[in-house]
Amino acid sequence: MTIPFRRRVMSGGLEMKPDSWRPSTVNVLGTQHGITAVELAVVLVVVGMLAFAAYPLLSNVREVMLVKGAVEQAAAGVRMARQLAITRGTNHCVEFASGQYRIREADTTPSCSGAVVDGYAWQALSNGGTITITAMTLVFDPIGNRVLPTGPSSTVVSVDTTPASCLNTITVTLYGGVRVAGC
Repeated sequence: MTIPFRRRVMSGGLEMKPDSWRPSTVNVLGTQHGITAVELAVVLVVVGMLAFAAYPLLSNVREVMLVKGAVEQAAAGVRMARQLAITRGTNHCVEFASGQYRIREADTTPSCSGAVVDGYAWQALSNGGTITITAMTLVFDPIGNRVLPTGPSSTVVSVDTTPASCLNTITVTLYGGVRVAGC
């Protein structure tokens, strides 16, 4: 059904166009443009109160991100040492000391006394904060198995920051698998 002409019908502040059957709003506020200073002040006070209430919830975020980044870097160093051992066909090790790691060639003893791999001299685990890592030297053989430390079980490396925020662990299985877990 079509209406041959456009007719405007006013109904409760809405202007109806019968040929389109879609309501359009009428400027109820008149000619007002913008907001007042009082409205702006109220909005700023509410936003400030919300930010003040949320700050304690977000204050630990930096430390959590710091330790997560450090644990991922440490796990990447372990994975790289294993990969280098496989691709080069010789034992390789990763050493951890005071928030840093390095990758070296290892002899057949196995001990971590060989030359440092190019590009993998002491690498920092973080660019801020103090990282505490409880790790010994990990040595991998040419087929990717963990040779040192010896034993049938997995080796667990703990990584944390000071002040302590959340403890993360890197688990290295006997066959060289690396798993990261934590907060």
